[in-house]
Amino acid sequence: MILPNFFIIGAPKAGTTALYDMIKQHPEIYVSPRKSPRFFATEGEPPLFPGPAGDSLRRWAVWKPRDYALLFAGVTNQRAIGEASVGYLRTPLAAQRIHQYLPHSRIIAILRQPAERAYSHYMYMRQHRREPARTFEEALAQEETRIKEGWISGYYYKANGLYYAQLSIYYDLFPREQIKILLYDDLKDAPHPLLRDLFHFLDVDENFTPEIRRSNVTLA
Repeated sequence: MILPNFFIIGAPKAGTTALYDMIKQHPEIYVSPRKSPRFFATEGEPPLFPGPAGDSLRRWAVWKPRDYALLFAGVTNQRAIGEASVGYLRTPLAAQRIHQYLPHSRIIAILRQPAERAYSHYMYMRQHRREPARTFEEALAQEETRIKEGWISGYYYKANGLYYAQLSIYYDLFPREQIKILLYDDLKDAPHPLLRDLFHFLDVDENFTPEIRRSNVTLA
């Protein structure tokens, strides 16, 4: 059975989809054709969430081991095999399960200025008619209630930007040399040096130059 040896764990609206689209062009890299399967954020059963979009995430998430393994059935001779699930960054269970089953995995997080990220995330959710709050301020005021009620983390605009607490769990479990932190501004302003550095981290040809694409763009 072939399973990942690297994970892109987040953050949401920080360039994870663009990064995923760029690195999957590399001939030595295989990424799951299904982005954000969230397998390691569940406990072997379909996730249950109240609130908007809870049912859609339940349908989308991959929680059966066989179905997860099938995501990597297309691997041939690629050296780096991975997936991208932004929910892993703020889910302690995901860090613990990845470490338990695949302790030698490389962990990649791409981060964005927290306030900018939060507003972009809110606007993205409004754009796709998933966010019921009509203003950003209203959504922030509701956040603690949403967390207590167990809404999916896509509705936590402030909490998704608490990077220190989220990354500390990974640094407690994995050696520092297995973790790579990238910045959204670098991906946007100087993508080629960032990608060369990432390819070096993944132990693949650093000289490969992918097409630079903008993906999952917020129209605001």
